[in-house]
Amino acid sequence: MNQYTTMFKYTLLHKWYVFKACRTLGITWRGIVHDLDKFLPNRFIPYANHFYNKDGTRRVELSQDDAAYNYAWLLHQKANKHHWEWWMLLGRRPHSYTVLPMDNDSIKEMLADWYGASKAKGHNDFLDWWEVNQHKISLHPDTRNQIEEYMSVMARKSP
Repeated sequence: MNQYTTMFKYTLLHKWYVFKACRTLGITWRGIVHDLDKFLPNRFIPYANHFYNKDGTRRVELSQDDAAYNYAWLLHQKANKHHWEWWMLLGRRPHSYTVLPMDNDSIKEMLADWYGASKAKGHNDFLDWWEVNQHKISLHPDTRNQIEEYMSVMARKSP
């Protein structure tokens, strides 16, 4: 198996878990169309080369200086409203930005995305991931409140 086959299989598994979570959250269509842009060559190839070795095994060390991957990741973030980075308005001064509130369906899809990534990587509880990483994510206060509410729903319904 090579890096492209492995990436394809991972992406399908991720999409399956996202779809299940989106169904639970009442946004089934968003689960169907979620991350379709990741199959475009300008995203798929850099992702596969970044995360996997030529033999399809997962890379242990990931380069922060991978220009092709960084550009693919930027394109993906800015094409998909379910990424919190989409909602950051860059200011005219260096390191200045405004965080805009996310719409409810984008919040739900973002949670489904986090759930799907966690499950596809073999983890069972994405709520633990949130506890560890939430301070690294820039969110509007209203968005953060909505996330907490939806997480409790997901914890009860467990897709």
